[in-house]
Amino acid sequence: MIKPLLKIIKRGHILKAKKQKQVQQYLTTLWQKYRQNGIIPGVVLTIATVITALLSWLIVELFKVGITSLSYLTMVLMYGSSSAMILIGLLEIIASILLSFGLTILIYYVNISLQYQMQTTLIQPDKKISWQSIWQEFRRLNKNQQLRLYLYTNLFIMLWQLPILVLNYFFGSHQIVADILAVAAIVILIWKQLEYSQAIFLYREQQPKFLGQSQRLALTASRRFLEGSRKNLLKVVILLAIPVAIWSGIWGVIWYYGFYFWEPVMIYGAPIIEVLGICFYLPIVMLILADFYEQYRTPETVAAAFHTLFKPVAKLTGADHPVRSAK
Repeated sequence: MIKPLLKIIKRGHILKAKKQKQVQQYLTTLWQKYRQNGIIPGVVLTIATVITALLSWLIVELFKVGITSLSYLTMVLMYGSSSAMILIGLLEIIASILLSFGLTILIYYVNISLQYQMQTTLIQPDKKISWQSIWQEFRRLNKNQQLRLYLYTNLFIMLWQLPILVLNYFFGSHQIVADILAVAAIVILIWKQLEYSQAIFLYREQQPKFLGQSQRLALTASRRFLEGSRKNLLKVVILLAIPVAIWSGIWGVIWYYGFYFWEPVMIYGAPIIEVLGICFYLPIVMLILADFYEQYRTPETVAAAFHTLFKPVAKLTGADHPVRSAK
């Protein structure tokens, strides 16, 4: 009775040691890949963050000017005066909204370019990321299709959140109900983000076939692709969240106690270090997500993900219903 128990314990220790060795090898390989190709994307993200912050400040100021002008001119109109300047206020508000949307899309294109470059380094191990390769990837992007993919993803996530918003509108006055709905909204957001996370890779895999097709097909393919591997993707996300939690905890303590000891450094230095940490961690996230896709990607899984999704070219062009039959 004791000997079989000892064998089971010994076997468990062996399996545990193998898993630890595999994790250690995986992290070592990941670190080597990051050292080779993660620095330049981190610098690009840092520059993009600085530019985004400056442009966002300008857009907010433009929006404030528009709101102020509109408020003043509305008050003037209430007293019987008329002014064509109200159109300028409206144009300033509309321009700020359009610029904000354009900036968001531009940052999305930059992130997609970096994500695809990270994936390329896994497909071609000898490939190294450079400034030129990032720029070439950015230029190669099909901006129209990528924009539609981005809009479809956010549209479906918003539609999944809509019932929660409606329930919160009617029953959110009760704190317990509001808390439950907030947790449900977060769970739905994470769930749908995971389900749609492989869409950008699957779209890239079958990009020529998307000509004339709906980008919604990439989202459906992503859900199919993850059948049987959602738990593994969730483990990957948890692995990625651990450093974020540690980083947040450290900076929570630093922000709380730092102002008591060195206020000038906390005001100017701490935000810079925090932004740098985030920008240089994001390439690791991109690398791990691309690695997950490459591990589970096979010709069979990709074919199964897109099975019966693409419409025939004849149906898209209307060739199956000609106006005049051929004589």
